[in-house]
Amino acid sequence: MTSASTKFSRDVSTSRASEEGADENPNEAQELGGRRRDRDSEAGLSEFRNPEGSYGLTTTVEDENAGAVSDQEGVAEGSPLGFEDMNLKDELLRGIYAYGFETPSAIQQRAIIPCVQGRDVIAQAQSGTGKTATFCTAVLERTECSTPETQAIILEPTRELALQTHRCLLALGDYMKVQTACIVGGGRVADDVTRLRQSPAHVVVGTPGRVKHLINAQHLDPRRVTMLVLDEADDLLSSDFKDQVYDIFRTLPDQVQVVLVSATMPPEVMSVTEQFMRNPLQILVKKEQLTLAGIRQFYVQVEREVSGCLANAVVGTLAVHLSDPGSNPVPGRM
Repeated sequence: MTSASTKFSRDVSTSRASEEGADENPNEAQELGGRRRDRDSEAGLSEFRNPEGSYGLTTTVEDENAGAVSDQEGVAEGSPLGFEDMNLKDELLRGIYAYGFETPSAIQQRAIIPCVQGRDVIAQAQSGTGKTATFCTAVLERTECSTPETQAIILEPTRELALQTHRCLLALGDYMKVQTACIVGGGRVADDVTRLRQSPAHVVVGTPGRVKHLINAQHLDPRRVTMLVLDEADDLLSSDFKDQVYDIFRTLPDQVQVVLVSATMPPEVMSVTEQFMRNPLQILVKKEQLTLAGIRQFYVQVEREVSGCLANAVVGTLAVHLSDPGSNPVPGRM
């Protein structure tokens, strides 16, 4: 075993030992948060609570056509911000425009720059507003393709979402020499190991269980990761995935950037973020605006006896629409 691999083994073993100790400690969550808070104090970073009881600066996206966030240097409040104004790599801009984007959505205008600058960010926006492309753009911009090391990990709660995000990365990074890998449950672990050995991935997209397994087995090296993205954070920080996400986080460098993205952000999830985020910028939408424009929501109360028939009718209707090629989503709305 080489000296590098020996060091990796020692680091992982140390991490495992600390995890075992944390499992025995009833104050595990407080200790995890304390690590963040102690480090921030040493770095001169201060945490503060706003009137809503959450940490960091809060900006509210109220309109899909809203201008750029006012605290971005050199950008006037209310002025439209284009992709070319974000100082992105030329190769990345080519991929963005080739993929079908023309102008950034509100969440993209407000979240891409802080993410690229390395800030911890909590971004809340409904599906279809471009939130996937938001963090994919930031990840690709921050990736040093000349360095053959894993620099970003994107966690998804489901295989389908991981595959969708991976496709977005491939499309936006089409003109870059970026190496990506999608590792999810349901497939052969050996295939993931082979893929990572053949071509070390700059960016890894995956589900928590598989990512954690590959890190513990020393097939995925987390020591150079600078960015952790939790997509659909409300699901990832639920009881089903929370422990796995914590275990992954413990293996990452202390200064790792954390980005949370979700359509909803319940209070219990917001409280969890305080344990591993540093003074995050919060970009939130109002509760009444979580539904996309043009979509009406309603319900009809029916008797139990007919609920099955109605469910079959709805599934049949959806199947007809999904079989129509014209019903595919526009690429630029990821």
